[in-house]
Order: sequence, then structure tokens, then C-alpha cells
Amino acid sequence: MSADQFLSFEITAPLFAKPKHLTQTTAWHGHLPFARWIVAAAKPGVLVELGVHEGASYCTFCESVERFGTNTKCYGVD
Repeated sequence: MSADQFLSFEITAPLFAKPKHLTQTTAWHGHLPFARWIVAAAKPGVLVELGVHEGASYCTFCESVERFGTNTKCYGVD
């Protein structure tokens, strides 16, 4: 995939979709598009989040695995 294709609206638009799970603690909210992108780009086999707290980032990682079909096993440790 070329850089132009990767930056196209069709590919980047899902990265900015509103997450299904947002929390009252907003510290991670600005990083959620990056969380989506890193899952889509890296397609990890295993994803482990240490310190899940209220779950906004972890849920976004899991939603991204589902949306992008990366077949990633996700674990949250808190």
C-alpha cells in the first residue's frame, strides 16, 4: 500500500470514528485515534494494556481489532 493510499479518506476516516465506550476521565480521549491507527497499521497478534483504568483506551483497541479484522488477542490488566 502506498503512502497516498494509506492517507486516503476511505482508510483514515474509521480512525476518527466516535468510540463506543467513552469515560468521564478524558486523559486518553485525544489519543484514541492513535490507538485505532496503531492497531490498523501494526496488526498485532497480541495486545496487552497494562493499567486499563476506566477502559476507554482498552475498549478502543478492542473495537479497532474488530473493525479492521486484525485477529488480535487482547488482554487488559489493571
